[in-house]
Amino acid sequence: MKKILFILLLSLVSISQQALCQSTRISFVNETGEAVNAAIAKYIEATGWTTEGWWVVEANSTKEISLGDYGYDIVYVYGFNQSLEWGDGQYQFCVNTQNKFLFPNADIKCSLTKKTFSDFYLQVGEVNEWFFGIPEDFSGEEEYEYAEDFINEDGYDDNTTDDYNTENETRTEDISTNQNTNNNTNNNTNNNTTSDVVIYTLPGCGMCSNAINYMNKNNIKYTEYSTGNDEYNKKMWNVLYESGRFKQGNSIYGPVIVKNNEVFFNIDDLDAVFKK
Repeated sequence: MKKILFILLLSLVSISQQALCQSTRISFVNETGEAVNAAIAKYIEATGWTTEGWWVVEANSTKEISLGDYGYDIVYVYGFNQSLEWGDGQYQFCVNTQNKFLFPNADIKCSLTKKTFSDFYLQVGEVNEWFFGIPEDFSGEEEYEYAEDFINEDGYDDNTTDDYNTENETRTEDISTNQNTNNNTNNNTNNNTTSDVVIYTLPGCGMCSNAINYMNKNNIKYTEYSTGNDEYNKKMWNVLYESGRFKQGNSIYGPVIVKNNEVFFNIDDLDAVFKK
């Protein structure tokens, strides 16, 4: 009997070791002096390309996540911190800039913000290192205005997701945001102005910061509403729907700009908005 139990124990150890070896993992390596918030897009048979985040990788540290028995050799990665964002591939996926999330069909269905992710080819069953580094040409002047408390310091909790509905459960978890950034209206009243503009900015939106910098540089008078405030968020969606150019189920990325009663969103060229 003891011999049989010993053989069974060895078998269980062997099975556990095989399962561990088959687990595909990502080691996020943060080479910057600021915490990085990371998200991935992975392919799941039942839900297609599914985005998941956020994991917090503290400054100059690493954080390892497990993909389990993920059988595909590619995922997509996006990340940002106070000064930089990482994502330069061909594909955009939906993320929730205010909450932890797990979005199915994130490349197709998206009523929130889409971000550009970088492709990351994996060694299946191995630990794969992804580096969040500082570009050689980064001067620090390109700083993005992300909310300081955008992500909870405790990081990502594998047992919680946001806005992901299954037949058995719907789970949500809020992430603390910077109240000073999200709950106030920011007014710019430059004297030498070319037009009156309303801009709706989304927390964690680098393109929104670029638009603000553009208007400041060109002395364009504007009023900013941060959609981190629920009232302003509803107001932005009303503006989009009333414009007649936006339909339920469409996706947007910020900012949303109203200039001379004309609504602009998914903006690729700021000159086309302000110099027309």
